[in-house]
Amino acid sequence: MPLMIEGKPIGGVPKTVQEFLDKYDFKDSSNKLKSGPLKKVAPIGLLYVGQREFAATSPEDEKILVMGSEDATTCHIVIIRHTGCGAVCIAHFDGYGSDKAVKDIMRVMNDLCKNKPFGRYELHIAGGFKDDDESSEKVSIKTLSNDNIHRISTNGPHELKILLTDWQGVTKYVVRQGFYMDDEQKQYRIYSSHYSGNAGVTIPFNIPFSTFDVNNSTCADHLNCAVSHHGAWWYTCCYYSNLNGKYYHGNHSSYADGVAWLPFHGNSYSLKKTTMMIRKV
Repeated sequence: MPLMIEGKPIGGVPKTVQEFLDKYDFKDSSNKLKSGPLKKVAPIGLLYVGQREFAATSPEDEKILVMGSEDATTCHIVIIRHTGCGAVCIAHFDGYGSDKAVKDIMRVMNDLCKNKPFGRYELHIAGGFKDDDESSEKVSIKTLSNDNIHRISTNGPHELKILLTDWQGVTKYVVRQGFYMDDEQKQYRIYSSHYSGNAGVTIPFNIPFSTFDVNNSTCADHLNCAVSHHGAWWYTCCYYSNLNGKYYHGNHSSYADGVAWLPFHGNSYSLKKTTMMIRKV
């Protein structure tokens, strides 16, 4: 699942928060968040989350109307929302026990969304700063890592659905049943069983994930496909799809480095929109 900033995929998760700050300016969005008007909330229907706590709810819940937390310094307020079923979770992370916390959170979220419509998980993080021992930064990077996707996809049977839209408004799709992802130790390999859809089969399963600094491509000459094709993906040598490639407007002259799905316009055409969604079944 690609990390998105301002609606565009950026490939792999940076190793440090400084890499984010060097490339992106979050001052405007931070000031907007801080300057928003305060809203008083009645105690009825309010669920307050303290440090090392989390809570989740769904639109069917008639008791909980508002969830909240506060005092995020080195701590992080993490909000996870599933766009298909509408379930939302808020958590207050301080770095202690976060691996188990994410696993528990995704178990609850997946149960709330079981057999509900397809959607994507949206992750929002507030709080944290650059402290001397980098404890806050470590929480940020860990929360954004692919390990969390592994925890989502291995918590029971899932389906993966991929939507692909070109610049003429045509959308095609792929559904893979039995989807799951390995952890970092196994290089985030992905697996699935049955295929359906009209976009064609292009993702090579049981292939490790490659980034510009971790080359798991299968090229005999050790070519790093993530570098040559400007993406982060499950590359062989090199690809039949490249959904984390550079964002061009349709046809482009550069070689095979766009947001490409070979059966759908080939490797010299960059798609307008792609979405990867999973749901528990």
